[in-house]
Amino acid sequence: MEAAYSDNFTTIYQGNSLDVLKQLPDESVNCCVTSPPYWALRDYDCDGQLGLEENPDCLGWATGDKCGECHVCNIVRIFQEVYRVLRSDGTLWLNYGDTYISNPTTTGKSFRRDRSECVPRRGKTQTTKEAADFVGPNCSKVLPGKSMVGIPWRIALALQADGWILRQDIIWQKPTAMPESVRDRCSKSHEYIFLLAKSPKYYYDKAAIKEPCTGNAQGRGDGVNKKARFPTGWDGGTGGHDQKQGRYKNTGVGFGHGHDKKPKPRVKQNASFSAAVNEVVDSRNRRSVWTVMSERYPEAHFATFPTKLIEPCILAGCPKDGVVLDPFMGSGTTAWVAMDHFRKSIGVELNAKYIELIKKRMSQPALPLEV
Repeated sequence: MEAAYSDNFTTIYQGNSLDVLKQLPDESVNCCVTSPPYWALRDYDCDGQLGLEENPDCLGWATGDKCGECHVCNIVRIFQEVYRVLRSDGTLWLNYGDTYISNPTTTGKSFRRDRSECVPRRGKTQTTKEAADFVGPNCSKVLPGKSMVGIPWRIALALQADGWILRQDIIWQKPTAMPESVRDRCSKSHEYIFLLAKSPKYYYDKAAIKEPCTGNAQGRGDGVNKKARFPTGWDGGTGGHDQKQGRYKNTGVGFGHGHDKKPKPRVKQNASFSAAVNEVVDSRNRRSVWTVMSERYPEAHFATFPTKLIEPCILAGCPKDGVVLDPFMGSGTTAWVAMDHFRKSIGVELNAKYIELIKKRMSQPALPLEV
């Protein structure tokens, strides 16, 4: 298999993701960070692209009767190959935004709602009839109008049913989300990143993505209630005053034959432990809501990953000199950020136009433009 682009850090293949992934060796990448084309939100003018399926989900992952043609079935099929090429300690970071069953899309424009961008449809102008044929009747056969499709969770649960370990849903909160002309619900300002793993024990660098604490954040306490009426471990008696009659609780410590096999009490009130947990801390474990500004790329790719969104995924999920996979490269942000942090990357892109865009981008420093 010949690469469309290759350097010391990045290897890019042009073609269908499923076809390319099948040619990659088993357990050859450390983590996968990607965002597949969203269902029914954009035509990328490429034969074989995802997102144009008539049915979003046949529910075969729940019923066992898979159609093999709906969007979720196609996604699961691709990530079966991702599962194969991922190391046993690898992780998948999957970004996906939801959409709604709605009236025909805006004439002349295709709105990928959850990427907060509205751009002209490439290649040709979309007529009202074409929009109605694509979004209106097709979607109404599946769900009632105005329904939120729930595609991100459908995909996550389908992958879980296929053998992935679904570890967490991370919320990408977007401060600059595109306003929506809706009057009967809140404007959407978030997407999902799902963290999935192959094994219960997997590579995860917690320290690499710690977030700063604000103010005088304290560590956890030492477990001692200084206002308690009785000493720690005191078991009040049944008669007289509680303060006088009683005993220390049975700790399981004994003497004589076999006493060393009895459970020992957990003692955490020691000087080193108390000092460690009571000191002021300047960082904490990263929370599951990530506030990340949208970014624009001068070359006008309409669905650009924010670099700050990808950074923690790569830093936590891939060691230095490891390999990051992105089977839906788009403008190549995953490979760009991986290179900036001394990780290698393998990417797949269906559209030949974007391959040229990625080649140009890989020669530029990873300095995002926030909007």
